[in-house]
Amino acid sequence: MTFLTRFGIAGGLIAGVLLGVPGILESFIGKATGTSFVLAFSGFFALPLLTALYLNLPQRRRFDDVGYAVSIVGTGLFGAAAFVQDAVLVHLDRAAQQDLLRGSPRLALLIGVATFIVGAVLFGTSLIRSGRYPRIPSFAYPVVLPVFAVSATLPYSPYKGFAHAALAAVLIWLALDLTARQRPATAAAEPDPAAAAAVRMT
Repeated sequence: MTFLTRFGIAGGLIAGVLLGVPGILESFIGKATGTSFVLAFSGFFALPLLTALYLNLPQRRRFDDVGYAVSIVGTGLFGAAAFVQDAVLVHLDRAAQQDLLRGSPRLALLIGVATFIVGAVLFGTSLIRSGRYPRIPSFAYPVVLPVFAVSATLPYSPYKGFAHAALAAVLIWLALDLTARQRPATAAAEPDPAAAAAVRMT
C-alpha cells in the first residue's frame, strides 16, 4: 500500500466523521458555532481520498483524467468556500452575510459550487465505469455530492443534516473499501520467510 493510498484512506475517514457527526447534531440542536467550526475543515480532508481513488482505478483513460482534474479543483474551491462560511460568516447575521456576498464574492462562490458539481458528476461516472469500487457508493457519488453542494447554498434547515450524513457514508464506504482491497495485495507482495530461507540455502 503506497503512502498516497494510506493518506487517502485516512483523509476519507476523517472527512466522513467531520461531516457526519456535526451534520447530524445540527439536525437536532440547530446551527452552532462548534459544529460549524468542525465542518469547516471537512472538505480539505476529502482531497487525499480523491487522489487515492483515482490512482487505484484499474485503467485510467482521458475521461478519468479530466474527471479527476475537475473534481480536485472543484473540491478545493468548494472546501475553501465552506471554510469561509462555517468558520467566519457563521458569526454574522443573515443580513450581514448577504451584504458581504454581493457582487464578485457571490460569483466566486457560484463558480466554486458549479465546478464542484461538474467534477463530482464526471469523477463519479469514472468510479461507476471502472467497476473497481462498490456499486452503491459509486452510483451515490455523482448524486449525493451535487445535492450536498446545492443544499449548502440554501438557508439552514434541519433536513440538511441528512445530506451531510449521506455524503459522510459515501466517503467512509469508499475509504474502507480501499483498505479492504489493499490488504490482499499487501499480503501477496510480502515474501514468505520460510521460502526465502530455503532459497538462500540452495
